[in-house]
Amino acid sequence: PIRERQSMTDPTNPDYYKDAAPFECIELSRWYSSDWGQFIQYLWRHKQKNGIEDLRKAMWFARDAIAHSIPMTPTSNPMTVGGYLQWLSDHNHADAGRIWKSMMTPGNEHQILLQLETLIAREENHGNGTD
Repeated sequence: PIRERQSMTDPTNPDYYKDAAPFECIELSRWYSSDWGQFIQYLWRHKQKNGIEDLRKAMWFARDAIAHSIPMTPTSNPMTVGGYLQWLSDHNHADAGRIWKSMMTPGNEHQILLQLETLIAREENHGNGTD
């Protein structure tokens, strides 16, 4: 279950990680490897921060994880992670609903790359590069 968001005033925890979701980005990304955690953070914030640049960084981390055979599997707490991913998918968070949904299925790393490429192309076509 999704719990009430904790209030944090830490300068390393900016608003673009706390947007409309009922939980913060770190509450999801902490359960993944470094590469997949960074992927989540860049995907999560791209609408509020650096647009396509953040999506390309997410792509880099996903490709690096795949190249080093790092699975996109939470290190623990799968029930909580599943609930978070379901919420993100249901609400099409950061226009990435399909990606969040694909993250719920182990072994979907290559599908996620394809979906991220589609999202990047869509953002490029809409001129949402780095606004």
